[in-house]
This record gives sequence, C-alpha cells and structure tokens, in this order.
Amino acid sequence: MTHSLTVPRPPDAAFRRFADGLPDRWPAACRSRAARKGRRLARIEATPGKGGAITEIAADGIRASWATITGREPGRRLAPSSACDNGTGSMSEEVTFIPVRTGTRVDLTTGASAVWQATLPALAAQSCALLAA
Repeated sequence: MTHSLTVPRPPDAAFRRFADGLPDRWPAACRSRAARKGRRLARIEATPGKGGAITEIAADGIRASWATITGREPGRRLAPSSACDNGTGSMSEEVTFIPVRTGTRVDLTTGASAVWQATLPALAAQSCALLAA
C-alpha cells in the first residue's frame, strides 16, 4: 500500500521533519504495549540512524521496542521495520523523498500483516499531518 503527498519544502527538510517526528506519528493509540497491559504510556522515543530503534516507554519506566530503522539515507529514504512479539505480525515501511517542481513528493509504502492493516489509514493520516505542519 502506498500513500503519496507533495509538500512545499525541499527533500532534506521534509526528511528531517519526518525523521524527527517519528515518535509523534507512531500508532500508539491503537498499538501501545503498555496500554494492553494496563499501564500508562509515557512517551515514544526514536533513536536516529540505521539500526536505531523506535521505543515505547511506559509511565513505570518499562521499555518496549517497536521498530528498527533498517534504512536511512537523509533527504532520500527512511525505512522502519517492526516485528511484534504479541501476535500482531510485522510491518515494514519505506518512505522516499523525491524532488518535484513544487517541493518534495513523499511516498509512504507499507507492507503489513493482516492485523496491522487496520492501523495503516491512521498511520498514513498521521504521517501526512506531520509533514504538512
């Protein structure tokens, strides 16, 4: 599944906005491990760079890894991949940043298990809102 959006900023700026905003667009409302265990989610952190992680931190300090950054080419491509240990399957994304006359076309391509499919529209909407801000 691919969603595309054109934003009026250069690829480097669009990439930075997206990469810096990963914690804001992560689907915590529907996929929080802490919430499923009756704990309150405190925050989501993202460690930049290939091999970095997207991590959920519960209010009690317990950490759960959500995804690993499998590809990162600033201004061109970002690829987080998630494999959950709770039976929801896996999800992979590739976000590409393509220069166009009016700014940057951002293509968000997602492959996901059937369970994750339900979260994809919300994830795409969060991504679009983040980039449009």
